[in-house]
Amino acid sequence: LFYLAALAGLYQILVYSISCHKKGRNPKKYYKNLISYGMLKFQGRSIVRNMLVITLLLLGGLFAAFYTPVNSVTGQNSLQSYESMYGYFYTQDAGVPSEQDVKRLASEYGVTIKNYRSAQLIQAVGSGVNRDDVDENGNLKEIYEKRHRVYEFIRASDYERLTGQRVKVERGTYRMIQGADAEENLFFRFDDMDQVYLDQEERFLPMEYAGNLTYQSLVQGRGFDNEARYVVNDRDYRVIAEGTAQFPRETQVFFDSRGGDDLAFCEELYRQFGESMAEDMKVCGAYDGWESLQEGEDYSYAGMAVYDPQNPVLAADWQYEPMFLPLEEAYSLASYAVYLLLFLYVAAVCLAAACIVGYARSQSVGLSSAQVFADLRRLGADRKYLRRLLKQQIQKVYVLPTIIGCGGIWLFELLLMKMNDGRMTGAEAETLLLCGGIALAAAALQYLLYRFSLRKVEGMLELKG
Repeated sequence: LFYLAALAGLYQILVYSISCHKKGRNPKKYYKNLISYGMLKFQGRSIVRNMLVITLLLLGGLFAAFYTPVNSVTGQNSLQSYESMYGYFYTQDAGVPSEQDVKRLASEYGVTIKNYRSAQLIQAVGSGVNRDDVDENGNLKEIYEKRHRVYEFIRASDYERLTGQRVKVERGTYRMIQGADAEENLFFRFDDMDQVYLDQEERFLPMEYAGNLTYQSLVQGRGFDNEARYVVNDRDYRVIAEGTAQFPRETQVFFDSRGGDDLAFCEELYRQFGESMAEDMKVCGAYDGWESLQEGEDYSYAGMAVYDPQNPVLAADWQYEPMFLPLEEAYSLASYAVYLLLFLYVAAVCLAAACIVGYARSQSVGLSSAQVFADLRRLGADRKYLRRLLKQQIQKVYVLPTIIGCGGIWLFELLLMKMNDGRMTGAEAETLLLCGGIALAAAALQYLLYRFSLRKVEGMLELKG
């Protein structure tokens, strides 16, 4: 309904640009262009229709063209933020390849494993704030829950060993692991958790937020809610470990590599990792163990994970999906190649159609106005005046549709990025610059077509020279 209203509003803007001309404070300008205004009104309906079609084609074509930079820049920046080339985690019941198995497999492909390290994670239920619903006035409700989600905890000493970062975490506090661009938003806050439930002792361990730590390779998904990870003091970690047993322990593994056929190695490691999964690992990305216990068979995210060990290119919905950078870099384009080709095809068709409609409308202006120009010539109008009059007619076909189409879709893309999470990241700013360049290129194409159309019509009306 909104877009239908916007379409009607756009049509009215174009009608106004053609039909509404008043003397205003500068009547001299009005009388100077009186003939041009009259000619536009005489062909008003057909011109407005063509202007509307050109505008919509530019909007649609550029929106499709923006798909490539939006996905490629975001994906490339995301991959560059990972500190470790290989990372995966698994539960204690999984039969995944050991360090020796990984090194043996790597040697078969001529790959050398470097800086292999691992650490244990504890899964425990923590408090949080539920912001999933709104009240009768449409305001977001904040409901504090003592047992909100299952979080993952790592001791400070293990975090230092995994990341190489020096960190100090006081007892009774926690540090949240987040990416460099992480910010609080409407639904999540860094300090939402303030206690951990010790299910073995049926008591709560008070905790206090003490800031964030940045290590992208340790961040899972959004890094909030059921995907949140926290660094705690070694003693607090021991208390949580001894006081909880409801959910399985996990192991996080990182390593790097050099040389050899790392892509083939990644594919084989992915296959072995996927085929050795424990049953409690075959869950989708939004799965939360505590919610599943509470809701039972009614749990909406009880579905199994979507992944194929034989085909790492297949888009996965899997909470334990590994991150192998050589694999991601090689297949990042292939993962959305169908959409890329489709959107490029749509962009080419729409922009080509906009050019054809604009050129055809320009020729129509010349043919339908030929008698008017002949009469004006008999009345004494010189060639310079007639060329200016023709230019005003053809400019209407190109100028306003190009401004609305190219500028409007760029502003729409800006609105999408800003309203998505209320902030503008570096990758998004870079994407907007690329999209702006594409929009300017489309505007330049329209200008060149306008100049070409003008010369053609001037030849038809014998106004050159």
